[in-house]
This record gives sequence, C-alpha cells and structure tokens, in this order.
Amino acid sequence: MTMQLRFESENLNKYLDNLINRFPAELSDATRRTAIAGTRTAKSKLPSRSGALRASVTFRRVDPFTYLIWHGRSLKSKGQLKYAEAIEAGRRALTIYPRRKKMLLFPIRDDVVTKGGQVKASAKKALFAELKRNKKRKKNEKLQRKEIFEKTGLVLAKKADQKKRAGQWNYRDRIRPIIETRYKMELVKKFRTLGFV
Repeated sequence: MTMQLRFESENLNKYLDNLINRFPAELSDATRRTAIAGTRTAKSKLPSRSGALRASVTFRRVDPFTYLIWHGRSLKSKGQLKYAEAIEAGRRALTIYPRRKKMLLFPIRDDVVTKGGQVKASAKKALFAELKRNKKRKKNEKLQRKEIFEKTGLVLAKKADQKKRAGQWNYRDRIRPIIETRYKMELVKKFRTLGFV
C-alpha cells in the first residue's frame, strides 16, 4: 500500500507550488524529513508480532517533493509479505490445514502464550504428556479430549475454519492526518529560517 502526500486544500497546494519554485532545496528537505517521520509513525502504528511487517515500512523518493511510503515488502527476504494486505484490508473466510505436522495447535488461554503470540514449549509438553497419560489410563478413568484441552489450555485440530476478517488497520485514514500535521510543522520551521514567519 502506498501513499502520496497532497493536501485537501487546493489553495494550500497552489501556495506550496509557488514556494517550491522559489525555494526548492528548503522545501525538498522539509518533504524528506516528513517522509522519514511518516515512516517512523507508520512503523509505530502497525501491529507487531514478529516485527517483519514493521521492518518492511519504507519510503522512496519519486521527485524532490514526492515521497511514497509503503509497507509489505520484506527487507530480509526481498519478497512480498503475504499477510501485509490481509492485515490492512482484511481477508475472506478460509479453512486452514496443517502443513508440517499432523495437527494444528491453538491456545485457548492466555497463560500458555508468550508475549510474541507463540505457544510456550512447556504448555505443548504438558498437553502431549497428558494425552500420553490418558492412553495408559483404564477405560473408565480416561478423560475426554475436551477435558484435556481445557486442563492444558491448548486445542489440537485437523483443520480450522476461519471467519472473514475485516482489516485491522487503515493506513491512509490513521497515518495521513499525522503526516500532514508533521509536514505543516516542517514547512513552518523552513519558513521561519527563510524569514517568512
């Protein structure tokens, strides 16, 4: 997703176009500084689990007065982050299946998950130990799988249906006002150094 900075006010845009012709270097610097600040703001506002999405936010200079800020391109692998668009725009309903293992593992309690959202190794160990113990129990003493899942805080499943998910974060609506305010502040600073204010 990209964003180009233009103001809603046509009068302000005309005024800036006039000043760009008179002071190109100063206003180009203000635009660059705004792009840097906008990139930082976007990084701070994005949801983070592994940090890859935040790390993908960057900007590119199109011309001295136009910078594009976007996210979704992985800097480590130089590839596209597949989930970037789903986080911003949402995604359709889907059914997921395990890829590497026989079953999917889902936490149902917060105490079995790390701050980064990963399932704790100790919780996995407890689940599989409980399932193993349950196999060795006598028929009348065996627990139902549901009881084991509730006890350990983890659920195993062969597939999972996920509902349609709305976008969590609208890039333009949340970041644009912050960047426009920052740009106006940078312009005021430059105008002061030029003796206008």
